[in-house]
Amino acid sequence: MVLNVKTRSILIDVIVVIALVYCFWGVLRRTTFEHDLLTHAFSRQAGVDESLPANVVEARALLLKNKINAFSIDADLTKDFQFYQRILESMYPSRESDLAPVVVAANGNAKYSACKLLDSSAHIALYVCNHGTN
Repeated sequence: MVLNVKTRSILIDVIVVIALVYCFWGVLRRTTFEHDLLTHAFSRQAGVDESLPANVVEARALLLKNKINAFSIDADLTKDFQFYQRILESMYPSRESDLAPVVVAANGNAKYSACKLLDSSAHIALYVCNHGTN
């Protein structure tokens, strides 16, 4: 059986399309795809909870909930370089300031017993202190 060039070309194209569909179908069956990742990929806060450490997510949530634009970070927390770097990055354009009355500290930190507790979560607390207290 001899096929002319046009028929052979169409037959090869059909075989290639069937092979590609078969390959893609096999990949799609074996993978789990989360549609939320695609639909929220370009939202303003995409991936924040997934990419940041838990204590940074807690601190960030408290600062955003209380609409804090300037804050200071307790010296004990600044020793944890990852926490310190990530909270500064994630809170931009809000800034850290040593003169800010709001202090981000570990929940239950005795150093801030004289300060007013503004808000707290499982591991992080926001304290409002006079400049001489912190």
